[in-house]
Order: sequence, then structure tokens, then C-alpha cells
Amino acid sequence: MNVFTYFVEPASYTLDLIDNIHSKMNIDYVFIKNSSYAKSNKLQNNFNSLENHSFFSKLRFIFNRWDKNDFIIINGYNNYVFVLTYLLNIFSRKKKFIAIESDTQLRVPKNIFKKLCKSIYLNSIFKNKHILGLSGGS
Repeated sequence: MNVFTYFVEPASYTLDLIDNIHSKMNIDYVFIKNSSYAKSNKLQNNFNSLENHSFFSKLRFIFNRWDKNDFIIINGYNNYVFVLTYLLNIFSRKKKFIAIESDTQLRVPKNIFKKLCKSIYLNSIFKNKHILGLSGGS
């Protein structure tokens, strides 16, 4: 089974996860952003990010990773990488498993319109049998 991971940023806890799990299990990954507010003293030799790529290069990268892997882990459900991967999966006959890994608390908006939109969005995602929710954190 081929597994690929999209990390949002190179934070210290992300780099620990890469060192302790991804490197040992040969799981490929990429960062969506170049920098992080959660600084780390570690230097990442094979640091790679989508942030400096062109729009079409990003699309091609996401499609190629979706095509070549059976299981895709994405940090979060509100970034363009997840949305594009999810749409690829919806419109394809060959479904992939997509895991959403997040340690962010669910915050229900007070605005009724935002609350309704978020509820519809999350319900449509998590009712899909190919979407898995993973807990994040340490």
C-alpha cells in the first residue's frame, strides 16, 4: 500500500512525527507551507513545500500523488489540498482512502449562516466511506 502525507507546516511536532514515523516507514510527504509559527531547532534536510510552486504545478503535484497512492493523509480539512483531493476522489471510479489528521478543536460558529455551511460541509465529508478521521497531537 502506497501512503502519502500532506503536512500544513514544518512545525516541531510535525518534524518529530516525520522522524519517528514517516522516515522509519518510508512514507513520502510534502509541506503545504514553507514556514511555521511553531518553530523547531531541527533542520530538515529534505524540506519540500508546495508554497513556491505555480498554480498548475500544484494541481499537477496533487493529481500525481492522488493517482500514485492508495492512502493519503492530509492535515486539516479546510485547505486547497484536501478540497482538490476530495473532489478527485468523488469524481473518480477508482476511490482512494483519505485520512484527515487534525488536532484543532471543533469550534461551532455563532453566525447561523457560517454554522449551517460548516455543518453541511463536515457532514458531506465524514459521511463518505472513503474519508477517515485521525486524531492529531502528541
